Amino acid sequence: MATRERRAFTMKVNDVTADDKHPPQIVAKEVIASTRWLQLVKLTWRDGRGGVMQWDAAERPGFSPSGPPFMSPQASAVAILPIVRRAGFDSEVVLITQFRPALGKICIEAPAGLVDPNEKVEEAATRELLEETGLRAGKVLDEDETALCNDPGITNAACKLIIVEVDGDTEENRASLKRGEEGKLFGVAEEGEAIQVLRLPLKNLRGQLNEMIAQGMAVDGKLHCFA
Repeated sequence: MATRERRAFTMKVNDVTADDKHPPQIVAKEVIASTRWLQLVKLTWRDGRGGVMQWDAAERPGFSPSGPPFMSPQASAVAILPIVRRAGFDSEVVLITQFRPALGKICIEAPAGLVDPNEKVEEAATRELLEETGLRAGKVLDEDETALCNDPGITNAACKLIIVEVDGDTEENRASLKRGEEGKLFGVAEEGEAIQVLRLPLKNLRGQLNEMIAQGMAVDGKLHCFA
């Protein structure tokens, strides 16, 4: 059987042709500054037109490859969307609110956190949900196969999204839901977490979030897209 010759993909950018025989690639990475949680890196990369460019980016220490390709999406975190089911009640989604210093305001988010080294994503999701809401997850309803890139123009940080069911009728979860209704704080105080729980009906979730944005609160982009 005769084989067809592979045709290279080409595109025009400012009258310069780029093709997939010479794809863009990172050729060097330099760490400019580093803290416990973040490091700033300067990337040298070759674009599809043969030019050598530089780009500043942020990454989580210890997750990116030290050699080529130097940068790749870091599935270093997990976000959890807990759907609470209670007999005789409509389904609700459990969200959290906390002050985000990088934004300078309160942000509405899905419970989330970093995945520890050698920890499974599902284990991290269960741990973070318990820490931030007091709720114990039931079965997994949906899980993204790939990581979601948070802000690809600035960082390679990415997260996995897991939707879980929470049985709101168990004694443990009922107690945690009551604590949330009373405005009690959750989270690890030693890490500066002062988290409050917010329960909203799944119906018209985006409309409710937009109302809170109008009141001056911030909403995590991943959550808004889900809504």
